Amino acid sequence: AVKKAKSEDPIKQNVSHTEAIQNFRQAISLEPTNKTYYEALLKVFQDTNLKYEARELLHEMIEKFGEHASYLSQLCIREAQDGYLVQARE
Repeated sequence: AVKKAKSEDPIKQNVSHTEAIQNFRQAISLEPTNKTYYEALLKVFQDTNLKYEARELLHEMIEKFGEHASYLSQLCIREAQDGYLVQARE
């Protein structure tokens, strides 16, 4: 849905992104232990520059799946880029 949205006009892009987010959230609610759904949703947030949502989802993923290096590094990078240097250092 995100790839398709990139070729559309801005209004259709927003609708496509919203639909993708809703679909992944619904999939997560049905299978809360499926990392693939979380990672796909994270990609949508990153591709659409939804910084807060990406940070929150990474926190949720770390809480649910443990302190995996890839999640921690992504969160650290995201927090540093977004100006949350104290949190990034932690």
